[in-house]
Amino acid sequence: MENIQMIPVEGVDLCDPENGLFKALVHMISIFCVGITLLGILAFVLTRLWYGMAMEVLFLFGYAFILFFSHKRIRFTANILTVIYTLNAASATLIIFPRQYGFHYFLLIVPSLTWNLFRKGDIEKYFYTLFALIAFYLAEFTTGFSSLHGLTPYTRLFFGSNILLLSLVSMACMNCFTRITKQDNSRLSHMACTDPLTGLENRRFFDLTGERDFEILKRENKELSVLMIDLDHFKAVNDSYGHGAGDKVLEGVGQSLKGAFRNADKVCRYGGEEFLVLLKGTGIENGLRIAEEVRNRIQNLDFIDYPGISITASIGVSHMTPEDHCLKDITLRSDKALYYAKDAGRNCVKDDHNNSIIY
Repeated sequence: MENIQMIPVEGVDLCDPENGLFKALVHMISIFCVGITLLGILAFVLTRLWYGMAMEVLFLFGYAFILFFSHKRIRFTANILTVIYTLNAASATLIIFPRQYGFHYFLLIVPSLTWNLFRKGDIEKYFYTLFALIAFYLAEFTTGFSSLHGLTPYTRLFFGSNILLLSLVSMACMNCFTRITKQDNSRLSHMACTDPLTGLENRRFFDLTGERDFEILKRENKELSVLMIDLDHFKAVNDSYGHGAGDKVLEGVGQSLKGAFRNADKVCRYGGEEFLVLLKGTGIENGLRIAEEVRNRIQNLDFIDYPGISITASIGVSHMTPEDHCLKDITLRSDKALYYAKDAGRNCVKDDHNNSIIY
């Protein structure tokens, strides 16, 4: 008998800071910070401010540490990254470079940075944002504590480079945000169209995509069959063993059905103990044969957690005809065929003309 070991279907916390997308975002920001720190070191070399260069080298080591250890303790890493970046930009623009160099514009990245790195209720992002904005306006409207009060030949170069870097990082962050959003939407769409208990597609998915398949197959003059599968006396399983056992049976049948069909076919949990299968390019004879194989497969399932449970299934089969205008026409006939199978004593296969497989 086919042994079924249950595999739990777990949801995905899209806001979890330990997921791969969040780590990739921290990694990308760290790389950007290394880049602007190298630009700062170059600026200090050209202006012969060796103490500033030493300070930037220290910050560079901090970013490098984050870059190589961003896969561990990601929440702590996000805080350290934000603190180092904010202090780096604030010290460079308030203590060393005046506003003409444009370094204080890097402080404007902090609000968007924190809103991406921290959750809605995290107090850190409000503190970092307030500190960055205060430092920015101090640099913009005061002379700060800068030791460079005059312009140098490199001022325009630094200012232009800063604006260019800001534009590039904005483009990179928007691209990253777009990719993350698309992946999250894809996950949400998958979750919305998947039955969480069995892991099969649900009725919503079948209704959304099945009609399109019907139109394509009908236009290309190809065959299509629909199987309506109902587990026999399923209520007795719940009554005798409990609803937990019923869930295990549904999970086991779902896993078995996954392995019984081609990738091109559609297998879904239609509701309760009913399953629906769309077989592309399959005529009524092959549909009956496949349904009989599925019936035997379900009958031979062995539930290791509940060895006393034995389950059978009644299956109705219908085939697309020239008179069909939509997929619902076929599924209604498969439901009629299922009624014939139940009326015949269950644990059998019938088509919508009350015929069984002929050997």
